[in-house]
Amino acid sequence: MKKFIVGVVMIGSILLVGCSKAPSSETTNPEETVTENQNVFKGTAKDLFKKGDNVSCSFTFENEDTKEEGTVYVDKGMMKTVAKVLLKKENMSMEAFSVTKDGYTYTRSNIQKSQGAKFRNIDDKGNEEIYTEDPLDDKEVNFICKETKIDESTFAIPADISFMDITEYLKDK
Repeated sequence: MKKFIVGVVMIGSILLVGCSKAPSSETTNPEETVTENQNVFKGTAKDLFKKGDNVSCSFTFENEDTKEEGTVYVDKGMMKTVAKVLLKKENMSMEAFSVTKDGYTYTRSNIQKSQGAKFRNIDDKGNEEIYTEDPLDDKEVNFICKETKIDESTFAIPADISFMDITEYLKDK
């Protein structure tokens, strides 16, 4: 259990440290091409979720330490992010997945295939507090979006993954 927690914390820390620096050479979607059925939404992943449109959005984020590219799906108060993350200095890449629905965010990566973490999105006062462990949460990115009907199975929580409730774990500490 402690190995799992250390693993989750390490992955989260690597992503957050790698993406939280404010270098001068940040780029977002450097060569974006928008077709007729698409539009650009500039904002954070949280902003995109709160907007509430039924969309599929691609994104690219890069700074001196990290490159992340992927897709965000938003529909009926649910959000899924699938991203490839490259940590340049460590020469390490991974795939990260998160689903936000029913008051929780579920996260996992391809590094720990059978384990993940979940976080409660509502604070002790009942206020919704979106947490996705996504380094894009605090970065303005140009999302290239198109309105689309997204199959509800896209937001299914994998049954073969064991998700530790970090919110409950931290309450007990």
